[in-house]
Amino acid sequence: MRALASALIALTATCFGQGVGPLAVGVVNDALKGTYGAHAVRYSLLSAAVTTTLGALLFVWPPARSGTISAGPQPETDRPQTGETSRTGDETILRNPRNHPETDDP
Repeated sequence: MRALASALIALTATCFGQGVGPLAVGVVNDALKGTYGAHAVRYSLLSAAVTTTLGALLFVWPPARSGTISAGPQPETDRPQTGETSRTGDETILRNPRNHPETDDP
């Protein structure tokens, strides 16, 4: 499912980037040609870069501002997580759910 989603995102980005992008730059270039003359190309390409940067900032800014970005559930701090070691007395216990001392049957 992730591969399909990645492929669809890449396809959409390619279609818009190579299909609509040059058309939009050309439209902006034609609109600015009367005002800026030969420098219209410079400003139309600059508008494409500014639009891309603005889109990236808007993609990242709202989740970062609301604090909804997280790396998953927060671990418990009183005991080691799976695969970590814990020293109790003279013994070292590897906490692994598959071979945990309290849950294994003798």
